[in-house]
Amino acid sequence: MVKNGVILKISGEALGNKENTYSEKQLNYILEEVRSLVSAGLKPLIVLGGGNIYRGRTEFFQRVTGDYIGMLATIMNALALSNFFNKNNVKSQAYSSIEMERVLPLFRRESVIKDLENNIIPIFGGGTANPYFSTDSLATLRAAELGIKLILKGSTIDGIYDKDPKKFKDAKKIDALLFSDALKMDLGVIFDQAAFYLAQQNKTEVVIYDFFTKGNSIKAYNKKTGTYVRWEENNVK
Repeated sequence: MVKNGVILKISGEALGNKENTYSEKQLNYILEEVRSLVSAGLKPLIVLGGGNIYRGRTEFFQRVTGDYIGMLATIMNALALSNFFNKNNVKSQAYSSIEMERVLPLFRRESVIKDLENNIIPIFGGGTANPYFSTDSLATLRAAELGIKLILKGSTIDGIYDKDPKKFKDAKKIDALLFSDALKMDLGVIFDQAAFYLAQQNKTEVVIYDFFTKGNSIKAYNKKTGTYVRWEENNVK
């Protein structure tokens, strides 16, 4: 088990803007959010999406091919973010779930644990290396493999609502709920069901929060913002 470890799952869109795949402003923003976690004595591990490059839902590609293109996009993002961190004196190492030894190392549990012991931030790309699984599933998989008990899912929304807040003005945000209740809800866009199920099985808790508000990552860790998904009724922190 990684002491003080926390998985930070962020979308690929967080790395850029409408005009650019990568934006220095956005990369700096991510860097500062990560630094806030490190300053609190935590050991963040980052899982990246690839939506700034490819969303994986193009009708003229087969689903499997599209998913593999998306995985390659997340590897590009892992390389980009790791390079930016290292250039700004935050030690980092990008890993892939897919064999690409000339470009970056393949994920190995022992290597990641050694990195964390040396205060090196691991950044994971390549998804689970299998089609039909999202990067949310990668976040829960890495948490299970490394014994990490909390995932911070940075999103464009500030948590889970009882109904779609974009469609219903009276939608109410849920501050905390159980996995058993979350699995009954249609939350595919927010955190996919397969990922929720794996997290539940491994008692890995999740906070879904607005990543794009400065300082929210450390607030999410402290359960001060977003929606906290816990694994049992009496497990309230």
